[in-house]
Amino acid sequence: MPILEYEHKFNELSRFSPKLVATEEERCRRFEEGLWLEIQVVVTANTYLNMRALAQAADRVAEK
Repeated sequence: MPILEYEHKFNELSRFSPKLVATEEERCRRFEEGLWLEIQVVVTANTYLNMRALAQAADRVAEK
């Protein structure tokens, strides 16, 4: 699944479990956990201000 499609699905499904993604930090952590390991390794080396920035970084890594 392409990263941007994953982001869309993640946002869609996260509405059903708001306690699991109550803060932006939790949203980013949960999002990272769902990424392919090869992408996870690269993006977890940085801190992102919001999930959109994280998704964009993951998408750039996936495109390489």
